[in-house]
Amino acid sequence: MARLSGLKTKLPRFNIEEKIAKEIIGNGDLVGITERMEKLLDPDITYQILDSSACGTSHKELHLLKQIEGETLQKKIEKIASLDDFHSDWNVSLNNDNTLTAG
Repeated sequence: MARLSGLKTKLPRFNIEEKIAKEIIGNGDLVGITERMEKLLDPDITYQILDSSACGTSHKELHLLKQIEGETLQKKIEKIASLDDFHSDWNVSLNNDNTLTAG
């Protein structure tokens, strides 16, 4: 997930007008920011900004995660442990009530 400080610096670098950038940032809520970006910007630009502002996932790790993209939630959880990257340590499990537990 992108960080607020990264988004604030990346919007101008992607030539987003100051007025639109302020509207996107709003109150700083990341979910709201993402929703406004999806509404106000081209999808490719939104992806590039979010991707360039993200922390913790390398291109190699992203490639590994994309390999399990089409799997069911249960299969994704099972395969995360075998990715052999930092995601492997998440210890994610799907509970009977369809909630997730991670450690």
